[in-house]
Formats: sequence, C-alpha cells, structure tokens
Amino acid sequence: MKKIGEEMVLPRIIVIGNESSGKSSTLERIAGQPVLPCDTGICTRAPVVLELKYDPTLLDAEIYFKGFTGDYEKVQNAEEARSKVQAAMDSLKGVGVANNKEVRVKIVSQVRAAPCDMCSGA
Repeated sequence: MKKIGEEMVLPRIIVIGNESSGKSSTLERIAGQPVLPCDTGICTRAPVVLELKYDPTLLDAEIYFKGFTGDYEKVQNAEEARSKVQAAMDSLKGVGVANNKEVRVKIVSQVRAAPCDMCSGA
C-alpha cells in the first residue's frame, strides 16, 4: 500500500466508441485541458496517448506534444497542442483510420483531475 505523498501509478484508460460519440470530449474533461480535436465526422485518425502528470511546484500547466516521429516539444498552450494534434490527424486523410501511428500529449500540472459530475453524484 502506498503512503500519502508517494507517487502512485494510476490505471490507463482506453476509450473506444462510435464516431462523434464524445470520446475526445470525455478525455478533455478528465485532463482539464482542451487539447484534442473535436469536429463532426472523423477527426481522430490515429491513437492519441494523453499523459497526465502531477507536479505541485508548477504555477501554470505545461503541455508537451509528440507527433508520429521525433521527441516531445513544449507547446505554449492547449490551443497549440490541439492544433498540432489536428495537423497530425489531417496528415493521415486518405490513409484510413486504422494504423500503428500515435501522437502523444503530456500535461504536467499542479491541479489534480477533478471527478466529473456523473462520478461525484452532482
């Protein structure tokens, strides 16, 4: 059992569902940052790994993006991260949606994800 203050490995969440059923919106709600593209039709054409890290020393959230190749790069804000994810997805148009490529977004913040309204009974 972990003691208070020790780092804890949290479970991974895999979200699958029908087109335009709110998968990205649900993940954004958990993350607390609008970093995923949302649109009508297919807009997420490859897996997106959304990594949330807690750092109590940060005043503002830090967001990092990693495309299909290369290393993580720090972005200025959630809007820039969303734009980069969208550009990566757009590069796959005509290729299909099932592929082995993935993009990654890492959010480091002093804010812990708050439970959603459904989970808290509100």
